[in-house]
Amino acid sequence: MDRETNLEGYGMTLTDRLPPHDIEAEEAVVASVMVDAEAWASVCGILTQWDFFREKNGWIFQACADLTADGISLNQVTVGHLLARKDQLEEVGGNAYLSKLTTDLATPVGVEHYAQIVRKDAIYRSAIIRAQNVISAAYRAKGNLTELLDDWQRAGEELRVEATGLLGGDGKSFRFWTGAEIAAAVPVEIDWQVKPYLVRGAATELSGHIKHGKTTFCGHLCRAVLDGAPFLGEPTAKGPVLYITEQPQASFRQLIEAAGLERDDFHVLYWLDTLGQPWPKVAEAAVAKALEMGAVLLVVDTLSQLAGLRGEEENNAGDAQAAMEPLQEAATRGIAILALRQDRKSGGDVGDSGRGSGAFGGGFDILVTLKRPPGQPRETIRTLESISRFGHVPASLVIELTPEGYVSLGSAAAVAEAEAEEAILEALGSDEDTALPFSTKEEGKPSIRPLLSEHISEPTARRVLKKLVDLGKLNKKGRGVANDPQRYWRREGTADGE
Repeated sequence: MDRETNLEGYGMTLTDRLPPHDIEAEEAVVASVMVDAEAWASVCGILTQWDFFREKNGWIFQACADLTADGISLNQVTVGHLLARKDQLEEVGGNAYLSKLTTDLATPVGVEHYAQIVRKDAIYRSAIIRAQNVISAAYRAKGNLTELLDDWQRAGEELRVEATGLLGGDGKSFRFWTGAEIAAAVPVEIDWQVKPYLVRGAATELSGHIKHGKTTFCGHLCRAVLDGAPFLGEPTAKGPVLYITEQPQASFRQLIEAAGLERDDFHVLYWLDTLGQPWPKVAEAAVAKALEMGAVLLVVDTLSQLAGLRGEEENNAGDAQAAMEPLQEAATRGIAILALRQDRKSGGDVGDSGRGSGAFGGGFDILVTLKRPPGQPRETIRTLESISRFGHVPASLVIELTPEGYVSLGSAAAVAEAEAEEAILEALGSDEDTALPFSTKEEGKPSIRPLLSEHISEPTARRVLKKLVDLGKLNKKGRGVANDPQRYWRREGTADGE
């Protein structure tokens, strides 16, 4: 008999209040695992068939477990076939019920959150049954107080063990995982939200100097996620975005227009609307909204401002960790987190450039710094420097903001070589009489080096000269000695800058 109507174990009748349960959370779990293999991986270590109050949802969950154990993909068809073989398909509501679940209720992004709800309710129901058993024992005890107290203690200890994984702190139980369990539950493939900078279930920091374009960069990244379009030539996963901003409406409106964010799947929370509320409460509300709207990305711009860190608080490791905790909690819900921070005036290497305590960087999984390259002639060019716990991230990538959005120009070395090649070909003539050495100590004598940008290093320029000679784009003469330096000119047929 269905647990919805069989309440005998709870010491109740149908006129009593129903035991704790959440049918919507149960349906969200079983719906999600049927459409997303990673959803199953995130909940298989949390729930069993017996945690479901509605028995038919437990049957569906167990069917998913059986199929996975046999190496069969989860979907409505495979689950339906297995339930039919078990003579359970019609009792759960047939294929119509399975179709309703997968079409209307699947929410893979928040599935772990719903699984925790189902598990907690199952523990509460277990507590009711255990308490009812002790109450019955109390009626039968007849003066045997020691036995009654033992029953109470045993019931409490059993319940505490049952709740392992949902309790924390105060010396209570924790869930300890074996390596084999982690390998089975966590997919080998990285769940990229925006490759290689954002991972679902992880937090990324983007730092940079004030007015260097962090928010503009984020706006275009958000647009790519909303469309599921490539960003910087790499794939993204499509989905809604929630953005918390310190900017007032007037200035943020400019980003909305520039990045094309005038749409209903992009939600914004303004800092001014959170004044007077502690950061953990704001973050909790944001996560709840993100789960409600099925957001795949939560942007916090900027973290210190929104977390209310003032003055020396930003330099305090404890305050920094407290500011990070809500974001780390949000990441466990399967959402990709992107938090923006300001760089120190002196800057620094990626991971060390951010203003304030180093505890910020330690709490993020991926660290990215947006920089304006020195001596770069085009204002639209920036460099992304990155380090990551996931690997796969380029140490340095040069990008440019174009009318169509951000584009990748390649590594800093590749961009410098391309710029040096263009400058060298443009500087040199096509006549041997106009041949120039790379550099000269003779006053008034022309050479190539002064014609190149300052940020193009001498090793890069010399490497490009050799490549152009090898490719047949340049001619070279001279022995490379003081009175006969090597001199270069364009080979006939090689146009300026070609």
